[in-house]
Amino acid sequence: MAYLPSKAVANEILNHSEAFDGFTPFQIQKLTYLAHGFYYALYGQPLINETVEAWKYGPVIPTLYHEFKEWGGNPIKRFALDFVPATGWFSKPEIPATPNYNGAKSVIDQVVNQYGHLSTTQLYNLTHEPGGPWDRAYEEGIYGKDIPNELIRDHFANWVNDANQSRAV
Repeated sequence: MAYLPSKAVANEILNHSEAFDGFTPFQIQKLTYLAHGFYYALYGQPLINETVEAWKYGPVIPTLYHEFKEWGGNPIKRFALDFVPATGWFSKPEIPATPNYNGAKSVIDQVVNQYGHLSTTQLYNLTHEPGGPWDRAYEEGIYGKDIPNELIRDHFANWVNDANQSRAV
């Protein structure tokens, strides 16, 4: 049971940022995308309730782009926030602390542990893999084209299957 706001996933990733000297907006985009893909492959449903788009520099979740673009290439210094009109205050989106979301937190933790140390270039190369979802959806000069969730699911299912097979050898 996932379908979380991307800001809640990004905030969970940011909870780990001190161990990695902070994450830039680019890194948050790619780590959120990786968590979404692995969760989808493992649990059969999307992690986030938003569309991933194929932009020039890879898969992008527009909500996160707009939330963190002010940081440019520098580490993000605050959590993502949502405005709550009823109160007039901002709140920090979080993953609910219920057993239903333990799988989401586990996948996010594993993605951060596995990929959080990668450089921008390494994350770029990983998410621009030939034949991958971004590569298949991206068209030069077209802004905001959706990457179909089925492409993401199938691609990450292949990664999971490949990893399982290599461990069995």
